[in-house]
Amino acid sequence: SNNGGIDATTVAKVRAFHGSVPSRTQQNLVRPVTDRVYKDSTPSTALKSFGKRLAGTADYQGTYKGVSGIIDPEYDLLEPFSIYDTEVYVRQATTRRLSLMFRNGWNIVSDIDHNEKNVKYIKKRLSTLEYVMNMPTQTFFNKILFDLLLTSNCFLLKIRDEKASAGVKNPNNGNKTPVAGYSFIPTNQILPYFEQGKLMFWRRFYETGIPYEDFPPEDIIHFKWEEKNGHYFGTPRLVGVIDDIFALRRLEENIELLFINYLFPLFHVKVGSPDAPCWYGPNGESEIDLIRGSIENMPKEGVFVSDERVEISPVGAKGSSLDTENLIAHLKQRVLSGLGVSGIDVGETDTATRTTADNVSQNLKDHIKNDMSKFCDLIRMHMFKEWFEEANYSLSIQMAVATTHIRFNEIDIYNKI
Repeated sequence: SNNGGIDATTVAKVRAFHGSVPSRTQQNLVRPVTDRVYKDSTPSTALKSFGKRLAGTADYQGTYKGVSGIIDPEYDLLEPFSIYDTEVYVRQATTRRLSLMFRNGWNIVSDIDHNEKNVKYIKKRLSTLEYVMNMPTQTFFNKILFDLLLTSNCFLLKIRDEKASAGVKNPNNGNKTPVAGYSFIPTNQILPYFEQGKLMFWRRFYETGIPYEDFPPEDIIHFKWEEKNGHYFGTPRLVGVIDDIFALRRLEENIELLFINYLFPLFHVKVGSPDAPCWYGPNGESEIDLIRGSIENMPKEGVFVSDERVEISPVGAKGSSLDTENLIAHLKQRVLSGLGVSGIDVGETDTATRTTADNVSQNLKDHIKNDMSKFCDLIRMHMFKEWFEEANYSLSIQMAVATTHIRFNEIDIYNKI
């Protein structure tokens, strides 16, 4: 009867502005403009809602729709590390890629010339991160790329500490404690836990001590590339070359056994002839036993002398064994091609002409540039984005993320000249 406690003057002002007082239904549906428009591209409730809907329609949902429980990786993520430890070609190819990536350094840049504030902020976060983690930034990036090159996956646990971070709590990211550092988690020790197809947390398993520990999704960064549609994990690049590596290793082991078997030749001693066969003594001993005893008792460097009744001939492969040289060369080339390197890249100087090696190495450099571009985008979206949300100054987060990134310097400066 008294308009819900609102005085008549207020009602008159509202009617004068809106034409009439909105109904309760209209009040619930129509929000003030200030609630729907966010300045400086601050993530709104609508954007967060869209992010949830986008995650609910991810391509892997077609594979794990409605699944509850732990999801195993589509491929073995421990095997690439084991192969790296035992296979020299994989080790050399990985080392070569990493050395070329950081060959001429890198820098933080902005696509907007006048916006150096964002660049200085990111550099400050990196320097703080370097000091807190006691790890040089380049080593930090190197470790991320090492996991990505071997398994196409890398996991980081966020260490949050407001006092040790250059960021601040901000409504843009839900007033979470800012990130101060990161801890690496082995790719083969952490698995996602789903409930009805939705990621609830990450579970890390330990080899000793407590069996496992759970982490919320917002505290885990999952870098990945080479990700197939319908898969949750990236596909390790060694998948296509593992069988060739095993075949080459088996062939090399068989050649080693062949070499051992024929390193000390086998001798055939023929006693007697069809016209005069071996004789037997009065006590039943044969001429064969006599010759065998003489040979076994002779010195290692001795010489056995006999008449024409005893013929000694070495027994070996006699050219009848398989020619393995071409087969080894074929399998080796398949391994090197699968790794995307040439013989010269892994330290072999006589496998190709210089021109051919230069062409192959140029392909390697092109692949590396593509990998570095992917890496820069991963860092920008998974790390820089959150850092900008924790910034202590006014900025457009969307614009800052889009324009501030890592730039690796040209790795092939001589060909460029």
